[in-house]
Amino acid sequence: MNNQTAISMLKNEIAALSKASERAANAAERAAEEAKAAADKADRIFQRQMRK
Repeated sequence: MNNQTAISMLKNEIAALSKASERAANAAERAAEEAKAAADKADRIFQRQMRK
């Protein structure tokens, strides 16, 4: 394998890792939003129970 081929392969690998990293970040953001929504819902239920 010559240097140009190795460089090209590394560039492709970096691009793939970058895309995977972006997908992981997006998934983490969605999970955080879902966790906040669940916490908000739990808080509303708790507050409602405290008023009874």
